[in-house]
Amino acid sequence: MPSLLITDPTSVWGKAGLHSGDRLTDLNGTPVATGADFRALRGRLRIGDTVRVTVARPSGAWHTHVVVTGYQYPVVRIEELPGASERQRTLRAQWLAAER
Repeated sequence: MPSLLITDPTSVWGKAGLHSGDRLTDLNGTPVATGADFRALRGRLRIGDTVRVTVARPSGAWHTHVVVTGYQYPVVRIEELPGASERQRTLRAQWLAAER
């Protein structure tokens, strides 16, 4: 059983009451024995789907429902800093070159 790592408590997983350390046992009744099982099942989910999640906790099995939503990608801007070191200028040039 894979352990969950909830890095954002405001995510749909966190809002559904799931916590880091919960041991995932099944999604929609399908057993989840490995991380690969989880990724395969998660890959079949679409925005708007509701998935029944069962986890093992020290207090016993716990069930919840997660409504799959989209998520936002962070938007970043790489700016030149006055007084940047040579290494910083080189990294910035590499990042900018990779954008093209």
